[in-house]
Amino acid sequence: MNKDIEKEHHPLLQVVKKYIIYLQFERRLSSNTTGSYYNDLKRYSDFLFYNFNIKKPEKIYKTHIDKYLDKCLKYLPDNNKVKYKGSSLSRNLSSIKGFHDYLLLNNLVKINPIEDIDFPKINKQLPSVLSIEEMNNLLETIKNSEKSSLRDYCIVLVLYATGIRVSELINLSLINFIKDENIVRIIGKGDKERIVPMSSKDIDSLNKYIFKERSVLCKKSRSNGYLFLNNRGSKISRVSIWKILKKYSIQSEINKNISPHTLRHTFATHLLQGGADLRIVQELLGHADIATTQIYTHLDKNNLIDIYNKYHPRS
Repeated sequence: MNKDIEKEHHPLLQVVKKYIIYLQFERRLSSNTTGSYYNDLKRYSDFLFYNFNIKKPEKIYKTHIDKYLDKCLKYLPDNNKVKYKGSSLSRNLSSIKGFHDYLLLNNLVKINPIEDIDFPKINKQLPSVLSIEEMNNLLETIKNSEKSSLRDYCIVLVLYATGIRVSELINLSLINFIKDENIVRIIGKGDKERIVPMSSKDIDSLNKYIFKERSVLCKKSRSNGYLFLNNRGSKISRVSIWKILKKYSIQSEINKNISPHTLRHTFATHLLQGGADLRIVQELLGHADIATTQIYTHLDKNNLIDIYNKYHPRS
């Protein structure tokens, strides 16, 4: 085998690929998640192979991981002046931990070197959310725009009304909406299905889009049953969703960086502020672990503190 090819496909990377296959078919993680894990672990295995000539997982020791953390997880790969953000660093560490747990569970190693590692503390930023007034303003702006688009309105409406992830939104089919029962069936991570209710008013808005705009768009190309289509008649992309939100957030003069995930955070926060139980919010969001949902309790506490400081005579 050519030495360059051997280096590019070194033995440690082959173990990483087997782990990724395990995540895809055994754990049933999404392609976006496994793709991110693969990129993290390719960088990790390349570092170990090229710097220490490690070809087998059992040759990875604590000192190697410490050096990787020090040299590779402080700054972004393409900029040695910009530090990793909390979420990116957290995912990188999660990728490495998960890989070593897999090695141990499958008897590919006898000890787990990562157990003695002191990982850097991650400062988690609370997600940005919109107030109820800002959310209503955004929806009204879309509805009253010069070239009013039912599709754009319904995309933003569904993001906020259901807390759906953008990857789930673009894959919604017509059959996911059950009008008679006012519910939407969402297929989430690991192909897990969850049922989220919608109001009759919001379901009616979706039906108007389906009959007035989608019926025209789907004639341009094969829609394959997808609910939200682009102007060419095929499935809308994640990038298009981001552009729609950016366009209307500017028009509505909301001075916040709004993404599809902002509306997911807003959905959860408004439910909790309205008195919803945390377990119910967990179910609606499709979180496997309630610890993931608990970040929204911090947001709710901040809201309570603001109200207390504003109105209580002893504040």
